[in-house]
Amino acid sequence: MKRTQLLLIGLLFLFGISTQAQTPSTQPAREIFKVVAEMPRFPGCESEDEKKIEKCAKQKMDEYIKQNLVYPKQAIAEGIEGTVVIRALVEKDGSLSGITCVRDIGGGCGAEAIRIFENMPKWRPGYQRGRTVEVQINIPVKFSLDENRKKTRKNKRRG
Repeated sequence: MKRTQLLLIGLLFLFGISTQAQTPSTQPAREIFKVVAEMPRFPGCESEDEKKIEKCAKQKMDEYIKQNLVYPKQAIAEGIEGTVVIRALVEKDGSLSGITCVRDIGGGCGAEAIRIFENMPKWRPGYQRGRTVEVQINIPVKFSLDENRKKTRKNKRRG
């Protein structure tokens, strides 16, 4: 008798856990894309024809980054150059969220790249099946010391 009761209690306990695990979430799952029919792009090229628009958007983004990038003093002092990779989510309204550095070269370069992306204007959102969607992007940001800075750094080492 006791064995049957224990078995029955055990089954009820397991059944209770399995039904709770199957309870649907009250929030719909976010659908985040990595590749869509029309990828998000930096603003400023809306008047270009379709063949030139992607190249123009990349050029505008590169110009924005160059104008706003402040090479970190630590990176200059240590002669750090290279490419930082930023991951962000382009929301349905074109704003950027979830900005993180997935590849850092040190010297404050990753933090500087994040700062630039946090201050970017809204992008043109991505489109899939005729509707705006959230798209994850990875963007490389190149840090390169110009020749004058390299020469100054070498002279300081010799001096």
